[in-house]
Amino acid sequence: MATRSRRLEPPRHARRGQGTARRRGRPPGRATGEETHDRIIDAAVKIFAERGYGSTSVRDIAERARIRVSTLYHYFRSKDDMYAEVQRRVDLAARDIVAACLDEDLEFRDLVQRLIEKLFDFLVTHPDEARLAFEASLSRIARGDPGVTREWVGLAEGVLRPAAARGRLKEIDPALFVVSMDGLLHWHVVNEAAYRRNGGRDLSDAETAERVKRHVVQMALRGLGIE
Repeated sequence: MATRSRRLEPPRHARRGQGTARRRGRPPGRATGEETHDRIIDAAVKIFAERGYGSTSVRDIAERARIRVSTLYHYFRSKDDMYAEVQRRVDLAARDIVAACLDEDLEFRDLVQRLIEKLFDFLVTHPDEARLAFEASLSRIARGDPGVTREWVGLAEGVLRPAAARGRLKEIDPALFVVSMDGLLHWHVVNEAAYRRNGGRDLSDAETAERVKRHVVQMALRGLGIE
């Protein structure tokens, strides 16, 4: 399997009372506002992945983060806000991967392969985030920002349409391609039970993960007509 993806880091946006320098005289070991915020999100990722959105309460997340519920509400107004922040953090991490691949200035076929490989590696090494993203696609309670979907489609158009115009791939609907690749990547990563039923091993086995990754890349290239 390819090298482990970069550690998922939450966005560091300034918030009131967060990310401030440690004040003189602050007791040693006391968490900063930013550290507490990140601990809440880390706890939310874990418990949302374990129980799903509907079966998770604000109190559950506060207990997992080892803080009071009142402290949690200092950072987030609701469970919906935490769920949205979790999705946003995962989305930003995926965008970092795409940006890094685009910066490599690869040939189109190599670019598609590298993108799929890196995104697959990211999801395999962050299974909780993969399950959350998959669950978010099915949830009728908490949906992601529709603007994010439009941005991903716009990004795909910016890559696919120029290549199609130059005859490097067949004409394809960028929006449908985004949906197909999103579904393909997440389904393979979250559906580990199918691997255990069919082959006795799941994606924790490096050989199995590498074989599945090659298959997903092959499906993407075939879909674009550039295998």
